[in-house]
Amino acid sequence: MNAKNIRENFLHKELNYAVNGCAFDAFKEVGIGFDETIYHKIFHHKLIQKGLKAEYKPPVYVEYFGKNIVELEVDEIVEKKILVELKCIRKDFIPDNYAQILTYLKVTGMTLGLLVNFGLHKVATKRVLYQPDFIKNRRQWDDDFYETFSEKPLVDKLVELIYKVDKALGPSYLSKIYKTALIIELNQNGIEFNPKTTLTILASGHEFPDFEIDYWLIEPSFLLGILAGNERPRTYDFLRMRSYLKKLNLHHGVIAFWSRKNLQLYGIYES
Repeated sequence: MNAKNIRENFLHKELNYAVNGCAFDAFKEVGIGFDETIYHKIFHHKLIQKGLKAEYKPPVYVEYFGKNIVELEVDEIVEKKILVELKCIRKDFIPDNYAQILTYLKVTGMTLGLLVNFGLHKVATKRVLYQPDFIKNRRQWDDDFYETFSEKPLVDKLVELIYKVDKALGPSYLSKIYKTALIIELNQNGIEFNPKTTLTILASGHEFPDFEIDYWLIEPSFLLGILAGNERPRTYDFLRMRSYLKKLNLHHGVIAFWSRKNLQLYGIYES
């Protein structure tokens, strides 16, 4: 067994068992099919009943150059050693759940998190360790991206600001945190942008106005997608960028994606 596996298996092992036991007891008492809030309150009661020091919904803050820019709310912090995030979803944990708890671990400076799902026929739990094993940033542009674009200085300035955000925050945050920081930088540098870009869809004789997308229109020369996740953007994210560009009669888009380990930049050219 390597050092990483030993750490994963034994970090706060007894406390982890106790927290898991409280989750199982809460689920057994409440039953199947109820609201997350109910499970959470009973779970918190079980923690206290077991004599554990548990903080319920403590607020935490993300700082950007010394200022709080985002307030987050952690579900539970137990004995200042385990951060617990509760869900009530009728499926297995999804990438967003892992991104969320990793964000909380990074902000609080903690190492061990526990995802708990009360939404299935039995309690599901997953240990998550925050290990800042970062790697080199990545940059990839489509062929002819710059050759066909007259706004190279604007793209270069945007990339500079994205790197500034990355240097200040680093990987392993939720996308809304990077968006908040980048809004600050765009405003300070006088770059026009629309974070609520809307499309009008015409199909089969029907018009569907004001369809809002989560990619931003920059000045209005190109689209910017700010994403975060585990390893790399989904194929879906690249394809929808191309779809949105066609609808807006644009040809260029940039995706800034923060993985668990690095920043990845992609320049998209849609001919």
